[in-house]
Amino acid sequence: MPTSSNPEADEAESSVLPFVCCDPDDPSQPCPICGGHGFVRKDVPMSDSRWGKLHRCPNNRPETNRERQQRLRKLSNLDSLSSKTFDNFITFRPGYTTIQTNNLESNLRVVQGYAQNPQGWLLLEGGYGCGKTHLAAAVGNFCLARGQQVIFLTTPDLLDHLRSTYSPNSEVGYDELFERLRNVYLLILDDLGVENPSEWAQEKLYQLINHRYTTRQPTIFTTNGLTKKIDPRIASRLRDSFVIRVTFDVPDFRDTVTLSYTASRSRLHLYHTMTLDNFDANSHLGRDQYDNLKKVVGAAVEFSQKLNGWLMFIGEHGTGKTHLAAGIANYVSRQTTQKVLFFDVAELMSDLRSTFDSERAISADKLIGELQEADLLVLENIPADNPKSAWTQEKLFQILEVRYIRQSATVLTSFEPLEKLSARLRVRLLDQRMCRVFTILAPPFAMRRA
Repeated sequence: MPTSSNPEADEAESSVLPFVCCDPDDPSQPCPICGGHGFVRKDVPMSDSRWGKLHRCPNNRPETNRERQQRLRKLSNLDSLSSKTFDNFITFRPGYTTIQTNNLESNLRVVQGYAQNPQGWLLLEGGYGCGKTHLAAAVGNFCLARGQQVIFLTTPDLLDHLRSTYSPNSEVGYDELFERLRNVYLLILDDLGVENPSEWAQEKLYQLINHRYTTRQPTIFTTNGLTKKIDPRIASRLRDSFVIRVTFDVPDFRDTVTLSYTASRSRLHLYHTMTLDNFDANSHLGRDQYDNLKKVVGAAVEFSQKLNGWLMFIGEHGTGKTHLAAGIANYVSRQTTQKVLFFDVAELMSDLRSTFDSERAISADKLIGELQEADLLVLENIPADNPKSAWTQEKLFQILEVRYIRQSATVLTSFEPLEKLSARLRVRLLDQRMCRVFTILAPPFAMRRA
């Protein structure tokens, strides 16, 4: 007979996500199997491989609870990486040898296998631009779709979050945040080793990782290598036999084509099938939603032809923002010789962070300069204003302010409402002489029913 998860984990789960698994015969009562917690531990001998592991309660079916899915995604920090899946991970890249392509295909299979049944740790190790973050995010999105709780953080952001909890304006205390990270089902730490922690931060990072090491909780790390920058105590644990170590023996695929640094990093090729002609604006919509979407598509077509000012799409995930933005970019890149750059903000900021590594051949100023100079710049997933992302907000504004002054053609998308964006950017977006902002009212394509 299954037993409930331990009280410490239950408390952490409820503090993060107040959800009750219900009795199927009486939804007003907690589930008799798991006590309402949603997960159970199998009552098996210690010698059994299932001993001590959490399993989803049979009455806790994630696909029937959309609200829970939305809360899980909000807490995961994976919103800006929601497009990263196993299906769109590219293993064949221009300039790669057969051996390098085989390395990527092998790594993809290993990571997919881990996602099916996350046990122990997964270490993704390789240079910049090899696909580590994409695959780590793909595991997170896969687990979220199954209703499992995931938190994705770059290591520098993690340390920023922990420090920020001591601010009098912090909405969450240090102890609460630390417990969330200690006990979350799957923790993904991106860019381990690029941080430059203080003694305090290094100790807190070790405490967190060591807790998940001793409890064998599923954890994913990406790193450029187990260098001297990583605490030797953490590096030692990453060499343990229960860690699945995946090495990317490939160069930065964005440097293998003969384009400028930023052009080679543009993600437009991932959306080459998305055009304005094949955008579906007619699928089972109410009159108001239909009229709204027709107006939005019309604005996209007009912008692609005139290519001046700014255009912004706001809406839920899956409503067509990316398709419209890619449709504009594909039209311009195929019909003209103008320079088109297409970036996800989270990936762009990762690129910018990497330029501070002394081994990188390009400076942050050069990278930002190319973004400012592009004939058309598309930025996906503009994030909400947040004190914890001050660095991101500053760099983003630095790029966009120059484009605003020059009135350079720019397309932006966001799942955040306008009022949640930074005040400086919002002022620019509200300038109707320069920018048109459209909120898509239609529900996600997956929710439209015949």
